[in-house]
Amino acid sequence: MPDVPFPPNAIYVFHAPSQGRAIRLGFTGIVPSLGEMELAIHNHLGLPVRVLARGMRAANEFEALWDGKDEAGKPVPAGRYWFRIITARRIFSRMLILVR
Repeated sequence: MPDVPFPPNAIYVFHAPSQGRAIRLGFTGIVPSLGEMELAIHNHLGLPVRVLARGMRAANEFEALWDGKDEAGKPVPAGRYWFRIITARRIFSRMLILVR
C-alpha cells in the first residue's frame, strides 16, 4: 500500500515540546468510518520510533500527543521524523521537524 498525502480537509497542528510540553497532532477526515487505525512516529530512515495510537477509532476527529520520546521513554534527538497513519484503505504520512 503506497503512502498518500493527507487529504485537503485534514487538520494537523504541532506545538513545540518546550518545557515538557508534547507535540499535539490533531486530525479530521482521515478515518471516514469506525475502523482500525494506527498512528506511529518514524525516524528519517523509516524505522518506527513510537506508536502513539492503535486500535478502533470513531470516524473523523482524533488527537494524539507525542512527548519526543521513543517506546522506551528515552528522548529522541532533534531532527526529521515522519508521522504515519495506517487505516484499512490507506497509509497517510507527513514529515515533522523536532527541535530541542
